Amino acid sequence: MHNKNRFLSVFLCVTLLFLSVFTQKTSALAQTGRITGDGVNMRNKPDSGNSEIITTLSKDTVVQIDEKVTGNEAESGSGNIWYKVTAAGKTGYVYGKYVQLINSPDYDGNFEKNLLNFPESYRAALREIHAAYPNWVFIADNVDISLDAAINLEYGGDNIFATKKRVELTYGIEWYDSRVVANDGKYIDEGRWTYPSKQAIAFFMDPRNALKISGDKGSFPNIFTFMQQSYDAGVQTAEGLRTVVKNTFLENGYGGVKDAYITDIMNAARESGVSPYIIAATIITEQGTNGTSSLISGTYKGYEGYYNFFNYGATGDNVIKNGLEYAKTNGWNSRAASITGGAVKYGSGYISKGQDTYYYMDFNVKTPSKISHQYATSLYDQCVKASSAKKAYISNTSGALTFKIPVYSSMPEKVYAAPSIADMASSGGSQNQGGQTGQTERKKGDISGDGIINGKDLAMLKSYLLGLRTLTTEEKTYAEVSGDNQLNGKDLAIIKMYLLGNRTL
Repeated sequence: MHNKNRFLSVFLCVTLLFLSVFTQKTSALAQTGRITGDGVNMRNKPDSGNSEIITTLSKDTVVQIDEKVTGNEAESGSGNIWYKVTAAGKTGYVYGKYVQLINSPDYDGNFEKNLLNFPESYRAALREIHAAYPNWVFIADNVDISLDAAINLEYGGDNIFATKKRVELTYGIEWYDSRVVANDGKYIDEGRWTYPSKQAIAFFMDPRNALKISGDKGSFPNIFTFMQQSYDAGVQTAEGLRTVVKNTFLENGYGGVKDAYITDIMNAARESGVSPYIIAATIITEQGTNGTSSLISGTYKGYEGYYNFFNYGATGDNVIKNGLEYAKTNGWNSRAASITGGAVKYGSGYISKGQDTYYYMDFNVKTPSKISHQYATSLYDQCVKASSAKKAYISNTSGALTFKIPVYSSMPEKVYAAPSIADMASSGGSQNQGGQTGQTERKKGDISGDGIINGKDLAMLKSYLLGLRTLTTEEKTYAEVSGDNQLNGKDLAIIKMYLLGNRTL
């Protein structure tokens, strides 16, 4: 009897152990999730104080949730739940506070069948987005030109003035055409814009860079670049529009009426057939979040009472006067008239011509014999507006949207990456090839003191100027390369140009 009880006890322990192990294994979640914070760390252990960071995930990144685990409570608080997740080919642990669970749909045969219309290099990213937003529809839109040929049409080649796009100086020297750097700013427009490199254009034109919910920053590609822009009264509402205009001048209205702009934009959508979210995003891009331009003040001398919210005709030597002359010619003598008139022109000028996505508006590859009728010269105009428009949709995981995504006749196997200083310094016959070595004595620019002037020195100075690190007195001495005894952006630019082989130190 004693042995029998002993046997039952052992059997019970083994059974409980088996059940425990079985339960642990089946705790893995067949779910996806969305990252809710900016710059959320993926770690190698569920412990914020004793782990290594594998990568950093941007807000709205869709992740596969492999397992729910218990770890330490991070400094941000809210419990000790962590998730083991997979994203962008990497697996690690993310603190539970920053993960929003999304029910994973069953295998969707219709979606997978449609996915066969896309190249293999598109499919993994589209599956991730579909898991989070199962009602979104993706159209593979075939383009009768290769991606490289389309890039060449946008890039001026030997004639820099034939380049159709511009990049803001704030983007950094790595985005510029090398001829801009070599000529010390000769090709700069309005003190703000210059010509981009071919690689910069390729990064924004490669559709695969936009197959994500959120770009790495606001002016980088995301899926909303491909959103169709027609008005749909059943989907696009005043409430959704309020989300788009939040924290901009459009939110506050005018004339003492808080919803004045909401009313004007919704009316313009009905008149023009253009999505109100697209109208608002375009106005915000053209006028900025504060809306302080004289083009929409109604008080510019000689053009009192006239408005131009879309900046039509605002070109030439006097953009304000020319833009308001355009508004006067078209009878835009009120805010509402300008918004409706601009939206109608927008719809008839682009959407009705098949340029019904931000991408096609700014890269008109639908007429490949020549690149013309493009909305903006800004290289990333389409991305800025897409980031504004997405605000209205991102929280609605059951919403229905249609995305028209270009598929070029041929594409390189490797996705075009964003340009970097390292790329520029190691290509194009740069005399420095990433930095000078074999120096007999330490030169100006060698901030780190390792005998090489390279990207490490550039990063040290940039971090110092951003207030992210300190430099010793000796390091400051070698960082000051301009000769004016001041340490600022001028020194940073000189070291960049040196690394590109465009000047000496």
